[in-house]
Amino acid sequence: MAQPKPTHDDPGAEIIRIDQQIHDLLMQRASLLEGARGRAGAESGAPQVPLHPGEDAATLRRIVDRHAGQFPLRSVVRIWREILTASLSVRAQYVVHVCAGENALAFWDLARTYFGSTVPVTGHATASAVVHACAEDAMACGVVPLPESAENVSPWWAQLAAAGEAGPRIMAKLPLVLNDGGRFDYPAAYAIGSIEQKPTGDDTSVLFLETLQELSRARLQMLLRQVGIEAQIVAAGQEAARSATRELLVETTGFVAPADPRVAALLENGGDAILRATVVGGYANPLDYAAKGEAV
Repeated sequence: MAQPKPTHDDPGAEIIRIDQQIHDLLMQRASLLEGARGRAGAESGAPQVPLHPGEDAATLRRIVDRHAGQFPLRSVVRIWREILTASLSVRAQYVVHVCAGENALAFWDLARTYFGSTVPVTGHATASAVVHACAEDAMACGVVPLPESAENVSPWWAQLAAAGEAGPRIMAKLPLVLNDGGRFDYPAAYAIGSIEQKPTGDDTSVLFLETLQELSRARLQMLLRQVGIEAQIVAAGQEAARSATRELLVETTGFVAPADPRVAALLENGGDAILRATVVGGYANPLDYAAKGEAV
């Protein structure tokens, strides 16, 4: 059906008409989604997963790719995150835990931007406390700052659950859109939760490694490249007194499944020097809106 042309003689009436159209479409979208998820749950008999980070990332990529004009992109992203998460509070009672230490207000705002305004948010003094809270509740999610390059002897990321196991793992990197023209920069953070990573075509996976102290970083990087893993060491646990092992958090380009043969090959090639290598989640890569503008 052809849409009526805007009437500039009465912009107020036209805005009211557009507002009503937007509201109608939101209600239609919610109804379609409710029906689809209800059928899927009835067929599988399994509980509904409260969040779908990969699917949501694909939706947001489509929105950002077509965005133009003067309406602030940060507002568009926040509106769509509200749309994507609004129906969840009806189907699942989940809570968000935020590391409310330094720069607490910015992290709180970042959590609201990603998880929406309808879920309860609880603050914690440390990232480890956030991980523990999420470990105790399968319906809980969290926001924690990116780790420092060198952390304490028992860093929070060493407490993450391996893919396929119960417990929280990394599911998103925030903010979802970089260089979005906001008046202040959001802090960088991970979102964590008991949700398995799914590939989107543009991803990063995160591995937890435990190695002998004698294994140098150069040697480790060589072993990673040998099995086809292009990786960057994000953080390392500080050495405990007389400890013979080291804990490392590693980000690798692309999607790495829990049973990826490259992980098994890494353990085999590393011999006794690599004690453990597990996937502890991952994320759809954030978008760089400034790079999009340069490409246009």
